[in-house]
Parts: sequence; C-alpha cells; structure tokens
Amino acid sequence: MLDKREIGKSALKTTPFLIGMDYMGALATNMLPVLPKAIKDLEHLDMYQNQMMQYLMDPGLNISQAIQNEYFLKGQLALLGLGAFITLKNAWGNRKKHFEDASVYGSHGTARFSTKQEIFDRSIMTNKYGTNGLYLGMYDKKPVIHKKGTKYNRNVAVFGGTGSYKTTGLVIQNILESDDSVVVIDPKTELYRLTSKKMKEKGFDVKVINFMETAHSSRYNPFDYIREDLDARRVAMTLVMNSSESGQSEESFWDKAEVSLLSTIFLYIKYKFVDQPELRHLGSVMNILLSSYDAMEKLFKEFPYEHVVNVSYRKALEKLNDKTRDNVFISLSVTMDLWTYPEVCEFTCKSDFTFEELVKKKTILYVVIPIAQEEFRPLIATFFSQMFAEFYRIGNKNGGELPIPIRVILDEFNNIGRLVKFGERLSTTRSYLIEVMMIIQDLSQLRDRWGKNKANELIANCDSLMFLGTNELEAAQYFSKLLDKTTVRVQTTSASVNQGGESSGESFPVTGRDLMTPGELLRLPTDKMILFMRGRFPSMLDKVGWFENKHFKPMIQEKADLYKHPFEVRTEYRVFRVINEKEREEQKEQKEEKNEKISIQKQQDIDDMFIS
Repeated sequence: MLDKREIGKSALKTTPFLIGMDYMGALATNMLPVLPKAIKDLEHLDMYQNQMMQYLMDPGLNISQAIQNEYFLKGQLALLGLGAFITLKNAWGNRKKHFEDASVYGSHGTARFSTKQEIFDRSIMTNKYGTNGLYLGMYDKKPVIHKKGTKYNRNVAVFGGTGSYKTTGLVIQNILESDDSVVVIDPKTELYRLTSKKMKEKGFDVKVINFMETAHSSRYNPFDYIREDLDARRVAMTLVMNSSESGQSEESFWDKAEVSLLSTIFLYIKYKFVDQPELRHLGSVMNILLSSYDAMEKLFKEFPYEHVVNVSYRKALEKLNDKTRDNVFISLSVTMDLWTYPEVCEFTCKSDFTFEELVKKKTILYVVIPIAQEEFRPLIATFFSQMFAEFYRIGNKNGGELPIPIRVILDEFNNIGRLVKFGERLSTTRSYLIEVMMIIQDLSQLRDRWGKNKANELIANCDSLMFLGTNELEAAQYFSKLLDKTTVRVQTTSASVNQGGESSGESFPVTGRDLMTPGELLRLPTDKMILFMRGRFPSMLDKVGWFENKHFKPMIQEKADLYKHPFEVRTEYRVFRVINEKEREEQKEQKEEKNEKISIQKQQDIDDMFIS
C-alpha cells in the first residue's frame, strides 16, 4: 500500500507542473486558429498580435475562451491522467525509502501506538475539564484526563529532563484541576506564585513549608509524630540514611550505631518532657548529643533499669569500647549538624499545622525545597516519611481511606531523599484515596539514590508512566525496551541481467524493529510525550503549556507574593540544656549556701521573737 502522506506530498509537487501545462494548452487552443489568419492578412497583423497578447496576459480570458473548445476539454482528461501517473510514480519511488506498519501480523512483535479511540477509552479517560481527574496531556487538541474510580491506581512516574514541560505542561494543570487536597513540591516558589490565589478562590486553605528560607515558612516539628517508641527509631533511621550521598539501602555498622544512639535520645526526650512539650524538639536532641558521655549516661539512668530509655541506652552504648563510642558520637554530631544553627532549631521547635488538617479540610500545601543544597535532605525525607505514615494512620482509623482524598506531586523526586516504607505504601495508595506523581529528571540518579531493585519497585507501583524526553542514553534505552518490538513491511527491489535482457522485481518482506529506537527517543520532538499505562498500548500525546491552553490560561491572572503570605507569629523557643559536672557542683554549692542563709535568717527571727 502507498502511504497517503507520500501521495499528498507528490501531488503537491506535481500540481504546479499540471497548472503550467494546462495554461500552455489553453494558449495553444486559442492562438493556433489565429495564426493562419494573421499570415494571410498581413495588413491587419497588429490586430491579431493584440488579440494574442490579450490571451497571453489575461489568464481569465485565456481559460474561459479555451473551455469552449471540445478538443481542450478532452485534453483535460488526458492531462489529469498524466498528473495521476506522475503523482503515483513519484510516490512509488519515495516509498522505497520507507517501511510500513505490519504489527497486525505480529511475526516479529505487535507493539504500536494507541489509536484515538483507544486513547479516549471512556472506561478510563475523559476529555472534559473540571472532572477532578488526573491531567496527562493533549491529543487532537483535546485533554487526556484519567478519570477517578477506574481499575487503575493514579500513581504516575514522570521522566523528563530540563526544559521538558514538566511544570508548565503537567504540574500546574494537575494543581488547578484538583478538587482534592494537594501537596506539591515547589522548588522555585513558581507554583505558589502562579496557582495559590486561584486555589484560595476555590476554597482551599493555603499553607507553605519552606526548607529553603525557614524564616518565611510554617514550622514543622518531627517530634509531634513520635507517638510510639518505634516511631523514634524510624525518624532516626530516616535522618541517618539520608545524611550521606550513598543511595544504597544497606546500613553500615556506623549507621546502625548512629540510629541506636539517636533513637535513645529521642526516647529520653519523649518520656522526660511529657509535661513540657515546648522542650520536645531536635534542638534539645542536639544539646544532649553535645554533652559529655558521663552527663548523658546520668540522664539515661534516671529511668528504671527495665524502662525503654535505659534499655535502649545499654543496647546502644554500653558494649562499645571508648574509641568506638567516641567515633559514633562524632559521626552522629556530623549527621545532626543542621541543628547547630538557631534558625533551624526555631524552624523545628513547633508544628504550625498537622498532617491531619490536610485530609480533614481541602488544603494545598506548597513544599519549597532547595535543589543544590543537601543539608536539608535528611529533614525533608523525614517530613515526607512522617506525612505518608500519618495519612495511613488516619486512613486506618477511618475505615481504610482518608476523609478527603489527596494528590501528592513530588517534583524533583530525586532530591527529597529516601523515604521509609515508601515502596510498600505506593502499592496500596489507591485504596487509601492517595495519588502520587513522582517527577524524575534522571533514571540513573533514581537508581543510585534508591538502588536498582528499589527504583524498579517504585516504577512498577505506578500504573501510569510518562516519558517527556531525555538526554540520558540509559533512560532512552530503558524506554525503547518498554515500547517493545514491532513488525514492519519493507519494500525491496532487485534487478538482474541475463541473455534475454534485463529484469527487475520487487518484494515486501516483513521484519522486526524497535517501535522507537533509543536514538529516536533522544530526538523526540519537544512538543511530544509518550504515555504508558498498564495493559495498554503506549500513547503519543502532545505537550501544551498552561499559557497556551484556553482553559487554564484565564485561571492564572495575578501572581502571589510568598513574602506576603500570612505565616504564624513566632515566639521565643526553649531548649533543654544539659548540666555538666562543674555546673552541677556550682549549683549544689549555691543551693547549700542559699539554704544556710535561710537557716540563719530563720534562727535570727526566732531569737528576735523571744527577745520581744
């Protein structure tokens, strides 16, 4: 079969030639009868010349006069036949340079892209805005939106390099389309500026947690979510495993020792300051960590021998020799270095909102994270780990689902660190009414951060996968394999010379090839993206920025200013201070001296009474 596009291209190239031939035919039809008259009547030659010039210069007159001639009309049929022959001949010649889809045969593979009808399968997708669906892209100038309540989870793994329309072509649309609560990572505060006013108009509470400029932020205290003793270990583990550059999940001896010591300090703070919640924060933890070992030991031994604090201390430190113990202290001090700074202690001394608020009232939370700075990564990972843990706790208390569904958009996913039990939770988000969009810039970085097996697990727990373009060969190879093999028919020609003369022939064998090679994926047009959904053929969709979309553009008129956001008023925070031996002796002496003065004064008062 000939390619319709090739026929169209060939016809466009042939049309000017046919028009020229037709015009020349009309001139010949009109001028040939005039020439004999001009030759016979030379006296009136000027008149015949003027008549021929009129035909030449006036196309309308030339054509209108020619169509009155029956031979010219018959010539039109011949000209059309000639045009068709040239068009088909050129198209056939061009066909040799191409192959055509033959996936229906399936001998080498059945991969292909979805048809329009398959893309807009009504059981899964809608092309209507305002349905609280998950916006995935555009096709044929219509939105492709994943409906709620389908058999698929609405977790999406998005892969796209810099400038691939992640924010302008996907994230902003999914914020504005949501009628559920939203948590979104906002690396440049661009999302807050563009969408917060509209979300407030829609009735959302607007909150900001800013790990980049902690003075312009609501506060977050991890201790508010250490309810059970095991929570202390989970927080300690998250802080420790995200403090190093390594992305592997295996814990070293030093990591385990740090986790044990940090868990012990957390438990001490938890039980010691039950009636003083203002002292339960990581600033107090840092002060204990910086105290001497003897002072710390006395703190832990304030609790009975069988108490979890005392037991945890003995497991963490008692069996270590002095040198090893000192190294654990030094290593953990480096891990907790962030809380050396008063502004960080102030930022984490109290929570200005709870995660429960996000799923009890429609709320959008913008999470501003620093991209090029790694110091906050342990705290950011702790924030998201505790957030998901809280959502599951609330869901379990509410019959297995959240009171209000929530959409979590994790832009710059590789920069938030590794979250505790995230892979396991991702596999069950659908039943809890949680949907997660992970936006990943670099496949190799994801595997480095999480380990290859864990990274594959994260991707596998997303029923939708989106490829927006990449410069990374590893990612291109991965998605080329994901697209799979297809069957194509190729035209081949052959020629031979023998005693009877020359002969030629054509054949159309089928062969296999990648639906798209890694090279073709690296060259994917910037306005295209590929959607993968479990159990379906991939879809080639269009990227359209919010500013090019008639539905979304009117929603963003006036930009908001983060520095004018009404954050909670802060008061001075308190930190638990460990008293060392010297200070303890001084305090003891001061107390004894004070008691002695009181005793002397009392005796003096008694003597004065008797004298009276």
